[in-house]
Amino acid sequence: MAKIMLGSLAGAISGGLGNDVFSHGRHGYYVRRRVVPTKTMNANTLNVQNILTICARYWGLLDPQEQTAWGTWASAHPITDRLGQKQVLFGAGAYNQLNCRLLRAGDTAILTPPTASPPAPLTTLSAVLDASAHTAILTTAPNPLGANNRLWIEAAIVNSPGVNYMENAFKLIAVSAKNQATGYGFGTALELRFGTLLTTEKYQIRVSVMDSTTGLLSGPVTVPGAVVA
Repeated sequence: MAKIMLGSLAGAISGGLGNDVFSHGRHGYYVRRRVVPTKTMNANTLNVQNILTICARYWGLLDPQEQTAWGTWASAHPITDRLGQKQVLFGAGAYNQLNCRLLRAGDTAILTPPTASPPAPLTTLSAVLDASAHTAILTTAPNPLGANNRLWIEAAIVNSPGVNYMENAFKLIAVSAKNQATGYGFGTALELRFGTLLTTEKYQIRVSVMDSTTGLLSGPVTVPGAVVA
Protein backbone atom coordinates (compact mmCIF):
# COMPACT_ATOMS: atom_id res chain seq x y z
CA MET A 1 0.00 0.00 0.00
CA ALA A 2 1.29 3.45 -0.94
CA LYS A 3 0.20 6.76 0.57
CA ILE A 4 -0.45 9.71 -1.75
CA MET A 5 -0.76 13.47 -1.34
CA LEU A 6 -3.22 15.25 -3.64
CA GLY A 7 -2.29 18.52 -5.32
CA SER A 8 -4.01 21.19 -7.37
CA LEU A 9 -4.93 18.78 -10.21
CA ALA A 10 -6.83 16.37 -7.98
CA GLY A 11 -8.84 17.39 -4.95
CA ALA A 12 -10.01 13.83 -4.30
CA ILE A 13 -9.60 10.45 -5.90
CA SER A 14 -11.46 7.19 -5.38
CA GLY A 15 -12.22 3.94 -7.17
CA GLY A 16 -10.16 1.56 -9.28
CA LEU A 17 -7.84 1.96 -12.24
CA GLY A 18 -6.66 -1.35 -13.66
CA ASN A 19 -5.15 -3.31 -10.78
CA ASP A 20 -4.86 -0.25 -8.53
CA VAL A 21 -7.53 0.90 -6.07
CA PHE A 22 -7.60 4.48 -4.75
CA SER A 23 -9.19 5.07 -1.39
CA HIS A 24 -8.87 7.15 1.74
CA GLY A 25 -9.11 6.77 5.49
CA ARG A 26 -8.76 8.84 8.63
CA HIS A 27 -5.10 9.57 7.89
CA GLY A 28 -5.39 10.50 4.21
CA TYR A 29 -5.45 8.98 0.72
CA TYR A 30 -3.71 5.79 -0.34
CA VAL A 31 -3.46 3.41 -3.30
CA ARG A 32 -3.32 -0.37 -3.05
CA ARG A 33 -3.31 -3.36 -5.37
CA ARG A 34 -6.65 -4.95 -6.20
CA VAL A 35 -6.21 -8.41 -4.70
CA VAL A 36 -8.32 -11.21 -3.34
CA PRO A 37 -7.74 -11.29 0.43
CA THR A 38 -5.74 -14.27 1.63
CA LYS A 39 -5.02 -15.49 5.11
CA THR A 40 -1.38 -16.37 5.71
CA MET A 41 -0.74 -18.35 8.86
CA ASN A 42 2.78 -18.65 10.21
CA ALA A 43 4.50 -18.26 13.56
CA ASN A 44 4.98 -14.50 13.17
CA THR A 45 1.37 -13.92 12.10
CA LEU A 46 0.01 -15.98 14.98
CA ASN A 47 2.23 -14.16 17.46
CA VAL A 48 1.04 -10.75 16.26
CA GLN A 49 -2.60 -11.85 16.34
CA ASN A 50 -2.24 -13.17 19.88
CA ILE A 51 -0.62 -9.97 21.10
CA LEU A 52 -3.30 -7.80 19.46
CA THR A 53 -6.02 -9.94 21.05
CA ILE A 54 -4.44 -9.56 24.48
CA CYS A 55 -4.12 -5.77 24.08
CA ALA A 56 -7.74 -5.48 22.93
CA ARG A 57 -8.87 -7.34 26.04
CA TYR A 58 -6.72 -5.19 28.31
CA TRP A 59 -8.10 -2.03 26.68
CA GLY A 60 -11.64 -3.20 27.39
CA LEU A 61 -10.78 -3.55 31.07
CA LEU A 62 -9.69 0.08 31.42
CA ASP A 63 -12.15 2.47 33.04
CA PRO A 64 -13.42 5.53 31.09
CA GLN A 65 -10.96 7.87 32.82
CA GLU A 66 -8.00 5.69 31.84
CA GLN A 67 -9.20 5.45 28.24
CA THR A 68 -9.66 9.23 28.12
CA ALA A 69 -6.09 9.68 29.39
CA TRP A 70 -4.81 7.61 26.47
CA GLY A 71 -6.81 9.73 24.04
CA THR A 72 -5.30 12.89 25.52
CA TRP A 73 -1.80 11.43 25.30
CA ALA A 74 -2.33 10.39 21.68
CA SER A 75 -3.45 13.92 20.75
CA ALA A 76 -0.28 15.34 22.29
CA HIS A 77 2.00 12.76 20.65
CA PRO A 78 1.10 12.43 16.95
CA ILE A 79 3.02 9.97 14.81
CA THR A 80 4.75 10.88 11.54
CA ASP A 81 3.91 8.85 8.44
CA ARG A 82 6.16 8.09 5.45
CA LEU A 83 5.18 11.37 3.78
CA GLY A 84 6.19 13.41 6.81
CA GLN A 85 2.60 14.16 7.79
CA LYS A 86 1.51 14.24 11.42
CA GLN A 87 -1.23 11.72 12.27
CA VAL A 88 -3.14 11.55 15.55
CA LEU A 89 -4.08 8.07 16.73
CA PHE A 90 -7.19 7.20 18.69
CA GLY A 91 -6.57 6.43 22.36
CA ALA A 92 -6.96 2.70 21.72
CA GLY A 93 -4.46 2.91 18.86
CA ALA A 94 -1.83 4.59 21.04
CA TYR A 95 -2.46 2.06 23.82
CA ASN A 96 -2.10 -0.86 21.42
CA GLN A 97 0.99 0.58 19.75
CA LEU A 98 2.99 0.83 22.98
CA ASN A 99 1.68 -2.31 24.66
CA CYS A 100 2.12 -4.50 21.59
CA ARG A 101 5.79 -3.54 21.60
CA LEU A 102 6.10 -4.28 25.30
CA LEU A 103 4.44 -7.68 25.04
CA ARG A 104 6.45 -8.54 21.91
CA ALA A 105 9.63 -7.87 23.92
CA GLY A 106 8.42 -9.90 26.90
CA ASP A 107 7.82 -6.84 29.09
CA THR A 108 4.81 -5.87 31.20
CA ALA A 109 1.90 -3.95 29.67
CA ILE A 110 1.20 -0.47 31.02
CA LEU A 111 -2.21 0.86 32.06
CA THR A 112 -1.46 4.57 31.96
CA PRO A 113 0.28 6.64 29.26
CA PRO A 114 4.01 7.26 29.74
CA THR A 115 5.24 10.54 31.17
CA ALA A 116 8.88 10.01 30.16
CA SER A 117 10.43 11.00 26.84
CA PRO A 118 11.55 8.40 24.28
CA PRO A 119 15.12 7.12 24.69
CA ALA A 120 17.97 8.68 22.75
CA PRO A 121 18.87 7.00 19.44
CA LEU A 122 22.02 4.97 18.89
CA THR A 123 25.18 6.98 18.35
CA THR A 124 26.94 4.13 16.50
CA LEU A 125 25.51 1.39 14.28
CA SER A 126 27.23 -0.95 11.86
CA ALA A 127 26.33 -4.44 10.66
CA VAL A 128 28.10 -7.41 9.07
CA LEU A 129 25.98 -10.11 7.42
CA ASP A 130 27.95 -13.23 6.48
CA ALA A 131 26.40 -15.82 4.14
CA SER A 132 28.92 -18.61 4.78
CA ALA A 133 28.73 -18.30 8.57
CA HIS A 134 24.96 -17.53 8.57
CA THR A 135 25.57 -14.69 10.98
CA ALA A 136 24.45 -11.09 11.37
CA ILE A 137 26.33 -8.99 13.92
CA LEU A 138 25.58 -5.45 15.07
CA THR A 139 28.13 -3.04 16.50
CA THR A 140 26.33 -0.43 18.59
CA ALA A 141 26.86 2.42 21.01
CA PRO A 142 26.07 3.29 23.75
CA ASN A 143 27.69 0.13 25.06
CA PRO A 144 26.04 -1.31 27.05
CA LEU A 145 22.68 0.07 25.98
CA GLY A 146 21.15 1.04 29.32
CA ALA A 147 19.38 -0.76 32.15
CA ASN A 148 15.85 -0.48 30.74
CA ASN A 149 16.67 -0.26 27.04
CA ARG A 150 16.50 -2.87 24.27
CA LEU A 151 17.48 -2.93 20.60
CA TRP A 152 14.42 -2.95 18.32
CA ILE A 153 15.76 -4.42 15.06
CA GLU A 154 14.07 -4.29 11.65
CA ALA A 155 15.57 -5.38 8.34
CA ALA A 156 14.91 -5.41 4.61
CA ILE A 157 16.73 -7.70 2.17
CA VAL A 158 16.48 -7.81 -1.63
CA ASN A 159 18.34 -10.00 -4.11
CA SER A 160 18.18 -7.60 -7.05
CA PRO A 161 21.07 -5.10 -7.36
CA GLY A 162 18.79 -2.61 -9.10
CA VAL A 163 16.40 -2.24 -6.17
CA ASN A 164 17.16 0.71 -3.91
CA TYR A 165 13.75 1.40 -2.32
CA MET A 166 13.20 -1.04 0.53
CA GLU A 167 10.71 0.75 2.78
CA ASN A 168 7.93 -1.72 2.00
CA ALA A 169 10.21 -4.71 2.70
CA PHE A 170 11.12 -3.97 6.33
CA LYS A 171 10.19 -6.62 8.88
CA LEU A 172 10.71 -6.78 12.63
CA ILE A 173 13.50 -9.31 13.17
CA ALA A 174 14.44 -9.30 16.84
CA VAL A 175 14.29 -7.44 20.13
CA SER A 176 17.41 -7.69 22.26
CA ALA A 177 17.77 -8.22 25.98
CA LYS A 178 17.87 -5.21 28.28
CA ASN A 179 21.18 -3.38 28.61
CA GLN A 180 22.47 -5.17 25.50
CA ALA A 181 26.21 -4.99 24.88
CA THR A 182 27.64 -4.39 21.42
CA GLY A 183 28.18 -7.40 19.17
CA TYR A 184 24.55 -8.53 19.16
CA GLY A 185 23.95 -11.48 16.83
CA PHE A 186 20.62 -12.04 15.08
CA GLY A 187 21.55 -14.24 12.11
CA THR A 188 19.20 -17.09 13.00
CA ALA A 189 16.22 -14.75 13.41
CA LEU A 190 17.09 -12.98 10.16
CA GLU A 191 17.20 -16.21 8.15
CA LEU A 192 13.91 -17.33 9.66
CA ARG A 193 12.25 -14.22 8.20
CA PHE A 194 14.08 -13.88 4.87
CA GLY A 195 15.54 -17.30 4.16
CA THR A 196 19.19 -18.31 3.83
CA LEU A 197 21.54 -15.37 3.36
CA LEU A 198 23.08 -15.15 -0.12
CA THR A 199 26.31 -13.41 -1.03
CA THR A 200 25.89 -9.86 -2.47
CA GLU A 201 22.24 -9.57 -1.37
CA LYS A 202 21.49 -5.95 -0.53
CA TYR A 203 20.13 -5.12 2.91
CA GLN A 204 19.15 -2.28 5.18
CA ILE A 205 19.18 -2.75 8.94
CA ARG A 206 17.08 -0.25 10.91
CA VAL A 207 17.54 -0.13 14.68
CA SER A 208 15.77 1.89 17.35
CA VAL A 209 16.24 1.93 21.10
CA MET A 210 13.15 0.75 22.98
CA ASP A 211 12.34 1.69 26.57
CA SER A 212 11.14 -1.52 28.21
CA THR A 213 9.11 0.42 30.80
CA THR A 214 7.09 2.56 28.37
CA GLY A 215 7.25 0.94 24.92
CA LEU A 216 8.55 4.18 23.43
CA LEU A 217 11.08 4.01 20.58
CA SER A 218 13.94 6.33 19.80
CA GLY A 219 14.42 7.69 16.33
CA PRO A 220 15.71 4.93 14.03
CA VAL A 221 19.26 4.59 12.71
CA THR A 222 19.63 2.75 9.39
CA VAL A 223 22.71 1.09 7.92
CA PRO A 224 22.83 -0.30 4.34
CA GLY A 225 25.16 -2.96 2.99
CA ALA A 226 25.63 -6.17 1.07
CA VAL A 227 25.95 -9.72 2.42
CA VAL A 228 29.56 -10.92 2.42
CA ALA A 229 30.78 -14.44 1.65
